[in-house]
Amino acid sequence: MRPWPLLLLLLVLSAAPALGADTAQERAARERELDTLRERIEQVRGRLDSVRDQSQAATAALRDVERDIARRLRALEQLEADMKAAQARLRVLRAEEAALHEDLHAQREALAAQMRAAYLMGRQPYLKLLLNQEDPASLGRVLRYYDYFNRARQASLEELAARTRALHAVQTSLQSELQTLEASRERQRREQGELEQARAARAALVARLRDEVRAGDAELTRLREDERRLEALLEDLRAAVAEAPRSVPAQDFGRLKGRLPWPAPGAVQRAGSGERGREHGVLIRAAEGAPVESVSHGRVVFADWLRGYGLLLIVDHGEGYMSLYGHNQQLYKNAGDWVEGGEVISRAGAGTEASGVYFELRHNGRPISAKTWCRPRG
Repeated sequence: MRPWPLLLLLLVLSAAPALGADTAQERAARERELDTLRERIEQVRGRLDSVRDQSQAATAALRDVERDIARRLRALEQLEADMKAAQARLRVLRAEEAALHEDLHAQREALAAQMRAAYLMGRQPYLKLLLNQEDPASLGRVLRYYDYFNRARQASLEELAARTRALHAVQTSLQSELQTLEASRERQRREQGELEQARAARAALVARLRDEVRAGDAELTRLREDERRLEALLEDLRAAVAEAPRSVPAQDFGRLKGRLPWPAPGAVQRAGSGERGREHGVLIRAAEGAPVESVSHGRVVFADWLRGYGLLLIVDHGEGYMSLYGHNQQLYKNAGDWVEGGEVISRAGAGTEASGVYFELRHNGRPISAKTWCRPRG
């Protein structure tokens, strides 16, 4: 609070004896506000502890997700390496298969030539073949060699055929292995994508919680500054009350219960309970700029900005009764001014959610129900 409203209030107190009691009422209201502010500080501190716990849990979850991502990345890299090795083995086997096919083809060509020669030889009379040989022993050796050569060539062909079948089997196994590796790679990539999404969500949660912690710390700092400011103001008000006369002009505000007019047109709803104890007042949904009227005769004891209430005007009606008008767009009265019932004292402002004016009644510093004291609305 700036010093000039307090100086003005001190001047009014020195000039008007009735204002001593008004200042006492303001001091009581301020003390209530200070108590509420301290409760709010405890609420913020508790909420910060909860948010910090959530932030730590989210950070731990993010750590686990990132570790899982790293593990899956390593597994994916190993799968890629296994696939490359299998593909290299498959290329080698395919080259070996092609070479074997060429050998098999050459062996078959040689066997075919041998069979053609044998066929031609088989057409000559056996006796002529024997007579053509000068040495029968040599003929026997030639025939044995010929028979051995045929068997060796046949064995070679069978071995080539067996190796070709083995190569086909290995290729089939490698193809199956490649398909399995490809399926594993796709699964790993899919899970990797899901983990990346989870990591992004966790990171966003951690960032949001950290922002809430920072915002809560800032709010807690502001509330503590408000507390110190209010404590200093209360000390000044106590000093002002001690120096001012304490006589109070006669008022008959208590007889107006149930007959007070509402200060502004618009729907009446309960003010938010989370707004530093304002659950005792009501929010009147008046249009922005709508006139706000005093509910009864009295004297203005506060007219300035107050955190949480915006431009606030407080009227003391005597006998410990006070009315509060908050969230104003403009104030028409100053501390010390006398007002009459129905007199325009301010204009309704625009809040964070909707336009309107905050209205509250107090008696001896304690909130009383505005709906009980004001006329029912049809």
